Amino acid sequence: MVGHVVLAGTVMPDREYLAARLPAVAVPAVLVAVEALPMTAGGKLDRRALTEPEELSRRGVVAPRTETEQRIAAVWQSVLGVDRVGVHDDFFALGGHSLLAIRLTMRVSAELGAEVALHEVFARPTVAAQAELVDRHGGGAVERIPRVEQAGIASHAQERQWFLWQLAPDNPAYNVPWGHEIHGELDAAALASAVDALVARHDALRTTLHLDTDGRIVQRIGVAGRTGLTVHDADDAALPGLVERAARQPFDLTTGPILRVNVWRTAPDRHVVLFVAHHIAVDEWSMGIFERELWELYRTGGDAELPPLAVRYADYAAWHRDLVASRADRDLAFWRRTLEDAPTSAWPDRNAARAAAPGESARLVPADRLQGLDQARAEAGATEFMAFLAVYCLLIARSSGERDITVGIPVSGRSHPDLAPVVGFFVNTLALRVTVDPADDFPAHLRRVRSVVLAAFAHQETPFEHVVRAVAPDRADGVNPLFRTMFAFTAGASRTDGPPPTGLTVRGLPIEGSDSHFDLSLSATRTTEGLHLTLEFGPGILTDGEAQGLLGSFEELLAAVGGSVSDLLAASGPERERIVPWTGDVGVPVLAAPVHELLRERAELWPDVVAVESDGEYLTFAGLDARSEELARCLAAAGVSRGDVVGLHLRPGADAVVAVWAVWKAGAAFLPLDPDLPSLRLAAMVQDAGPVLVVSREPCAWPSVTPDGDGAAVLPTVGARDLAYVMFTSGSTGRPKGVMVEHGGLAGFAERMLPSRIGGGLEHARVLTGSSAFISDFFLAQVLSLLGGHTLVVASGRDPRDLVAWARDPDRAVQVIDATTSQVQLMVEAGLLDAPYPPRLIAIGGEACPPDLWRALRSQPALTAYNTYGPAETTVEVAVAEIAAHPSPVLGRPYGGARLYLVDESLGLVPPGSVGEIVVGGPGVGRGY
Repeated sequence: MVGHVVLAGTVMPDREYLAARLPAVAVPAVLVAVEALPMTAGGKLDRRALTEPEELSRRGVVAPRTETEQRIAAVWQSVLGVDRVGVHDDFFALGGHSLLAIRLTMRVSAELGAEVALHEVFARPTVAAQAELVDRHGGGAVERIPRVEQAGIASHAQERQWFLWQLAPDNPAYNVPWGHEIHGELDAAALASAVDALVARHDALRTTLHLDTDGRIVQRIGVAGRTGLTVHDADDAALPGLVERAARQPFDLTTGPILRVNVWRTAPDRHVVLFVAHHIAVDEWSMGIFERELWELYRTGGDAELPPLAVRYADYAAWHRDLVASRADRDLAFWRRTLEDAPTSAWPDRNAARAAAPGESARLVPADRLQGLDQARAEAGATEFMAFLAVYCLLIARSSGERDITVGIPVSGRSHPDLAPVVGFFVNTLALRVTVDPADDFPAHLRRVRSVVLAAFAHQETPFEHVVRAVAPDRADGVNPLFRTMFAFTAGASRTDGPPPTGLTVRGLPIEGSDSHFDLSLSATRTTEGLHLTLEFGPGILTDGEAQGLLGSFEELLAAVGGSVSDLLAASGPERERIVPWTGDVGVPVLAAPVHELLRERAELWPDVVAVESDGEYLTFAGLDARSEELARCLAAAGVSRGDVVGLHLRPGADAVVAVWAVWKAGAAFLPLDPDLPSLRLAAMVQDAGPVLVVSREPCAWPSVTPDGDGAAVLPTVGARDLAYVMFTSGSTGRPKGVMVEHGGLAGFAERMLPSRIGGGLEHARVLTGSSAFISDFFLAQVLSLLGGHTLVVASGRDPRDLVAWARDPDRAVQVIDATTSQVQLMVEAGLLDAPYPPRLIAIGGEACPPDLWRALRSQPALTAYNTYGPAETTVEVAVAEIAAHPSPVLGRPYGGARLYLVDESLGLVPPGSVGEIVVGGPGVGRGY
């Protein structure tokens, strides 16, 4: 893109100036100064009159114009493997990536004698910008890393590994295994000589760690000797076990060796070679150096003349400590500011009781699915790493429900050109904090991630453990500080292992991954085939199926980056198809008759069966129907009309049960008014709901009748849209609010509840209501159990633990307990399940079920137990789970026409396995929703 500029003075703005003020996609590659912008006769800009520079028109690129541009362009051509580079070409658009950017800085330093910091390559990705930077710095030589006379204090990276090893010396988590399956005639002696030469050349491979007299961790470089490589015969069946045991054998960091070599012969022309080093000696970059030099030395029997090393790892350790100290104030201030109050982005709790083992899962994303992302990153001036990281942040955001994401990334730590050919442990870890804003489109999200990465790269020298101490986050045993999910990207050509010797065919050896250090760790490697993904996960995080599903979601996100962030966070089309069958049944009929009509039918069917037992009082179905009919007529005679609200200022017991059915028969809605509530709260509830009358046995401040009243008024017909009750909840703001539920919703709840929960094959069972007051809608489930022909046993005001005694008395034992989760927990702890006459059915709800209670209820083969869920606004409950069918606590599945959705803040359906807010639909939803 070409920009035409009318200059106010004589200075042309540079690319850096424009990049700070324009989106990356709008920054022109070339600027052309013009005296005036051409205009049409209509006063509009005449774009056709704006000509391209002659060279752009002729060649499509601008050739290097200065000596510095020419030399930098030559370095680009070598590093990128391209024939021609224009001064305004983008390094990353030509195939550059993070590791090639490191090589570029090293080559520029070596060949031009000037330093271009790694973060500058990302911020200034053109030859022209980099040449301008070199010229501005004056082309001064890069300061070399000084040599030390003898090994001294350990590097920061080694020190970190030392402390981890001290905590768990037998833990192989930081073993680094790699190897080959070799076909052909392997020269074992030449291989041993090559390994010996490598160990002699790179002192990190023979360095052990120790505490000196001052308590410092110091290096001790061992004498180069012979590896003592031995070839062992093995058959194919035993080989995987041999490899795994060798790969997981612990190291002793104080005695060494730090590198082990194993060779197994499975056939005369087939060998397996396994290298295992401790992380204090190698990193990913080091493995590439090791392989490249190994085969060069193998060809010559260990006598190859490799370029001398300018520094040793011990030199780096001393130099890097000085560098970190010199930058500490600035760098730590940045990290404190960036990570203050940052969340750890923990993976959603899948239930601590689930015994999901750690593991890993892999997937290949075909290359053609990455084309859209490649175009988006090119337009944003972002690298492949930045683009894949941006998508990974979306994956974490959509799965966890968080929008403030902290992700760990590894960085090479080789910021100085002298370190390029040195084997050792240089890697540092950075914590990147990314805000995922649903209002963004993907290009804006990618630009935000790019800015975060560039800022972090400018402060990458600070060891991670120093950042942790400076930020001082809340710590927990066994949990990584600052972040719990990691992302790493490798370009397929970033590690050049060198060709194997003639006559040998060498293939990489698949090795079982080590235990993950994080909840989730995603490694991505790009090749010509596409993107190879490996997802490692910790214990209790994912099942294998869930891991594959997560990788599938990542692939879908990679291919869908043209949309808005809110669309990307929501479930995709195929995911929605998977979700819909779980949201609930459709078209379940609602009872034509209101529930009090059903009571009349039950009274005719079971007139002498006890309906209510409370404090020695027994009320049959015929008696309950008659008393509620009399009170209903009393209410009507007192002026209660269809649709009015009647307050029930009563305690749990027979009076309360009679009054509930009476209010319904009178065509009104009941309002529970617990006499034990503070008078101010009762007054506020009455003022909000406006009851026309109150039923009470105690003196109260409102017009009232007693539960014994009768009358002769005609009772109205009640419809589905008439109000059944008003129930006050705490409300989301803390101020009590009245939930209004209609008769249609109540009848629907009764229909879905009776066969699926209270029925259970029990005839005329005794149902214990627990000790909850009837001011909660939980009491409704208990009252409606009467429609199943059961006896409602009201345990008013009793400690739940005292009720366990009933299970030891055959005359008082109950077959059904319908109570809150905490009440049942107390009963179980008091020995309910071990009693001679335990219940046959237990329904819990109102609170989350603890895993230990869930296990206890599942352990009883003769017990049917249900977990129920539903907010007051949805008529008692909308979902139920049979506890025996699930190994750990679950919410349950919607039933009876209820529908459950999990949505994000934009009300989009979240994908399977993701965190979201519950939205409830269906006939039971209260009035006003």
